Amino acid sequence: MGNELNPDKARRQARREKNRRKREREKAVKASQKKWDIPLRLDYVLIFALISLIVYKVTVNTVNSYKLAAYGENQVAYVYAKKKHQARHFRYYRFEINGEFYHGYSLSDPQLTVGESIMIVYLPSDPSVNDSATNIEELRSKQHKRQERRQKFAEKFR
Repeated sequence: MGNELNPDKARRQARREKNRRKREREKAVKASQKKWDIPLRLDYVLIFALISLIVYKVTVNTVNSYKLAAYGENQVAYVYAKKKHQARHFRYYRFEINGEFYHGYSLSDPQLTVGESIMIVYLPSDPSVNDSATNIEELRSKQHKRQERRQKFAEKFR
């Protein structure tokens, strides 16, 4: 009744009521949401998939390198193409096992030209897993040095 006579008081009261309803809505929304609710967004899924793919590829390449170092056999291959991409020299090679041709590439031998031979290491169980012998020898020497350090460390405690 008194509000009709005082328009400022009526406006303030309406604003308070509006703010009260807004706070109640926000409180209801907060109460309905759980803290662990994370919206499934496409960009998060794509980022997760990309990171997973990179981790998978790195893991597979590392495991294959260690398999080659442990169980690999040597073979002569011939360079059939070369390519330079962003200061990296790719040498593509081909080799034959049991009548089948397999391919690979090397980054560690940039001095090779087309037609020259290169020593590679391949897995007898899966010849498509192969690498330059230069890379595998580097890995074997690192493994050997690591093994020596471990033995020296273990001897300290004997």
